[in-house]
Amino acid sequence: RRTGTYSFISLNDTAASDDSSAPNIEESIPDENARAAFEHIEKRELAQSVRDNIAQLPEKQRRVLESYYFQEKKLGEIAREFGLTEARICQIHSQALNSLRPCFVN
Repeated sequence: RRTGTYSFISLNDTAASDDSSAPNIEESIPDENARAAFEHIEKRELAQSVRDNIAQLPEKQRRVLESYYFQEKKLGEIAREFGLTEARICQIHSQALNSLRPCFVN
């Protein structure tokens, strides 16, 4: 059985006891709710940026991406709607993604 010595500290204490301008321990603990809120805002802004960039694509590329990603249609279904082969829809899809790639590469 282990026994140890424990000491209690106040969350109002600073991590460096000799520096009164240092943040207190409570301020050093990350706020998970704030992080989640920030991530939510980041995702929403990214989604809006994707939609804005898709809107700038040529009509056929835009419609293929909207059908595939937003309406969750399969390439074969999109091909039938466009009166094209599935292979051609796959090419249009690839062209659209290649057009968008520079917008999101850092």
